[in-house]
Amino acid sequence: SLRYARFLTRQGRSGPAGAVLVDSLRASPESVEVLAGLADLRLANRDWPRVEEVVASLRAIGTADATAAAQG
Repeated sequence: SLRYARFLTRQGRSGPAGAVLVDSLRASPESVEVLAGLADLRLANRDWPRVEEVVASLRAIGTADATAAAQG
């Protein structure tokens, strides 16, 4: 699903890409890779409040990888 979201993003379809990533998070809410992808997408769209939500989720996971992803 992350691969598909990246494909959609390259096609200029950020809305559907975001929906794919959100659906992926429902299945794996602590997936650092999916959260990082969602953060990147939301950064590209300048959706600052939602970027902050993703960063908070990454920090809450608390692993080294999640912390590194939260710091960008």
